[in-house]
Amino acid sequence: MALNGSIKEFGLTEIFQLIAHQQKGGVLRLARGKEQIAVCFERGRILRADAGNPNESFGKKLVQADILSEDQLMIARYRQERTQKSFETTLVELSFVSAQEIRRLIRLFTEETVYRLFYWKSGDYAFEQKDVPYNPTLIAPLDTQFILMEAIRQMDEWPGLLKKIPSEKTIFEKTAVEETAEEETGEETFGEEELSFASLDLSDEAQNEETPETVWLFQQVDGKQTVQEIIDRARMGAFSVYQGLIGLLEAGKIQEKKAETNRGESDTGFLDVKIVIRRAVDASVILLTLSLFLFAYPSLQAVSLKAARSFQAVQNLSDNNARYLIRYALDLYYLRHNRYPDSLQVLIDEGFFDAADDFSNRLKKWSYRREGKNSERFLLKKIQ
Repeated sequence: MALNGSIKEFGLTEIFQLIAHQQKGGVLRLARGKEQIAVCFERGRILRADAGNPNESFGKKLVQADILSEDQLMIARYRQERTQKSFETTLVELSFVSAQEIRRLIRLFTEETVYRLFYWKSGDYAFEQKDVPYNPTLIAPLDTQFILMEAIRQMDEWPGLLKKIPSEKTIFEKTAVEETAEEETGEETFGEEELSFASLDLSDEAQNEETPETVWLFQQVDGKQTVQEIIDRARMGAFSVYQGLIGLLEAGKIQEKKAETNRGESDTGFLDVKIVIRRAVDASVILLTLSLFLFAYPSLQAVSLKAARSFQAVQNLSDNNARYLIRYALDLYYLRHNRYPDSLQVLIDEGFFDAADDFSNRLKKWSYRREGKNSERFLLKKIQ
C-alpha cells in the first residue's frame, strides 16, 4: 500500500480513515518544516504518536510533569542504551514509573499529539506498511475512529476556549476572596496519583461542585505558572486544562495576572545599561587577555604548564562523571536489595553496566568497599 503526498491534496482525516478501514499496520510519518511526527498503527488502530525521537520526547514530558527527575532520566537513558530494551520497559524495571502509569501516559501523549496534527494546513506524509511490535502491557491500541471524532469535536470547541484564554503564556492568580478563604480554611491537597483526569464536568450545575481534579487545578494557580506549565504538570491534556481554568475563571475563583505598570519601559532602560556595562567588561577582558598573552609568550615553559593543567582539568571532569554514574548505580542497587553490593562487578552482573562496554573496563580503575556492619555506607576512590 503506497500512500504518500501532500496534506493539502489528501487531508489527514482521509489518511487516518483509509488506514483504519483497511486495517493496515505500519508507520505514518508527517513533516511540516522542521516538525516531524510519527504515528504507529496496528491493524488500523493507533499505537502511539511521537514528535522526533520517541525516547527523547517521552522522557522530556515525564520530567515536565514532575514524574521523573533529571537524574532519573539520565540513569534510564544510560541503562536503555546498554540493554537495548524499550525506554518504557527500562523505566518500569528501574521502578521509576509503574506499568499502569506508563500505559496511561502513552495514551494521553498520543492523543495530544494526534489532536495537534489536525491543525496542520500543509505538510507531507508517507505511510510505510510493516509490522510494528509493541508491548501490550505498556501500550493499549486506540480506536482510530474515536480519536478522529474527538479531534473534530475539539477543533469545533477550541475557538471558543481561545477567546477566553488566548495564550498558553497567560498567568492566572487567585482572586482576593479565594486567597482569603484558602488561608482561613486551608485547601485539601490531592496527590498526583489520586487524580483520574479523564474529563472535567464543567456544566453550570457542576461548576460549584469541587472535585479532586478542580481542587488540584485550583492549587496550581499561584500567580507564577503559565497555562502551558500547568498543562505540562496536569497529565490531563491541554483541552481539559483550558476547560478547567475557564470554569474557575467564570466562577470568580481566579483572574488573569496583569503585568506590572511601566515594567516594559523600566526593563528596556535597565537592559540598555546592562548592555553597555557588558560591552565595557568584554572589552576589558579582551585587553587583559592580550596583555597576558604578550607577557607570557616568551615563556614556552609556561605555555606547556598551561597545556598540562588543561589536560588535567579534562581528566578530572572525566573522573567526576564516572564517579557520578557509579554512585547512582550503587544507590539503585541499594534500593533493590536494601544494602550496597560486595563489589563493583555485581553492578555489571545485574545489568547496570554492559560487560562489553568500555565503561566496565573503567570500573577496574576504582577502589570500592563497604563500610559499617549494616552495609549502609561505602568508600569509592579512584586508583592513582
